[in-house]
Amino acid sequence: MVDEKVEARVEALPEETPLRQAIDLMRSKGVEFMTTPDMAPALGILEDDPVKRGKKLNELLGGPPAHKTSQGRGYRLEDLLAFAKSDT
Repeated sequence: MVDEKVEARVEALPEETPLRQAIDLMRSKGVEFMTTPDMAPALGILEDDPVKRGKKLNELLGGPPAHKTSQGRGYRLEDLLAFAKSDT
């Protein structure tokens, strides 16, 4: 039931929002984590400087938490979904 509520809130997001695009991108690739260098260009951020790229991506997504793993800094699908749920 909780998953259905989260899904309904995600579906209620306009398709053109960056948060919705990031969620759809991760789902289409079947990943639970995506690094900033992989996600940023897909959302139109072509910044070379990793710090600036990360800041721009965070601003674009509206502020969900980024995480650092052995793959690098990026976003977890679970966190994006939770952020979408809290934002609607």
